[in-house]
Amino acid sequence: MSYVVDSDGLPNSYKHIIKHLWDGPIRTEYSRFYNASVLHAFSIVSSKGESVIGGDTHTQLPILGREYEEIAISEENLFQFFDGEKVSVVSGWGVRAWPLVRQYSDKIRDELQIDNNYISKAEDHLSPVREESDLVLGAHIRHSDYRTWMSGQYFFPFVEYIDLLEDYVEKRHPNKNVSILVFSDEPQPVGEVDNKFKPSICQDDGAESDYPYDFAELSLCDRIIGPPSTFSTFAAFLGNSPLVPIYPHVRSKGWEVLKEPLTEAKNHPHFGSAVK
Repeated sequence: MSYVVDSDGLPNSYKHIIKHLWDGPIRTEYSRFYNASVLHAFSIVSSKGESVIGGDTHTQLPILGREYEEIAISEENLFQFFDGEKVSVVSGWGVRAWPLVRQYSDKIRDELQIDNNYISKAEDHLSPVREESDLVLGAHIRHSDYRTWMSGQYFFPFVEYIDLLEDYVEKRHPNKNVSILVFSDEPQPVGEVDNKFKPSICQDDGAESDYPYDFAELSLCDRIIGPPSTFSTFAAFLGNSPLVPIYPHVRSKGWEVLKEPLTEAKNHPHFGSAVK
């Protein structure tokens, strides 16, 4: 993760480089992995920039800069790590700013909101579902890498997801007309779901179906349910939607609702595995 704390005072040439790295023709499927390294290099040679690293950066090229094992940022200690006279470029999985995330969550949500083109298309696809429903539940089914991640403990077969979704709806929304939209990294046999399944269920199959489109539509659901994942957690945060965790033996422990998904997920015994 990399971000620029503040760009005020940067030379126009520096801003041009940053813009083209992230939004312009320089960004490609391959070069994007090197963007952080290049940006940190420019911050080192610039008299108005500084490079700060917190923990492992997981980049293919080494990142140079002032290193800390962990950076826990708050308003009180901000200048303990950063030079207030310079633009700070920060990277690393050891960078944390949870007090500021909670304090400025509305502003962060506004700044990082999904592009209107994706939101508009997602709303068009979601609109007829809303008209037939009291509640639209976005179900995130994570397969692929979850077969092995954390020894596979958060991998659930599709039929088990259906049982879990039915149990959740029966216990938490028994008197509502619930529609379920399935979002998955692999095709799922939603058309084979038994007719006894009471909520209506369909897979997001919009013509523009791709990663940002699915992410946008998931964020617009009234409630999001799924296993530990930054994908569903951040979609819930941006959409200001409650997040319902799925994990082993969740039915016996009772269904939870994370009303502040991003900040609550990091302290959750299961979601904390994905959200740091």
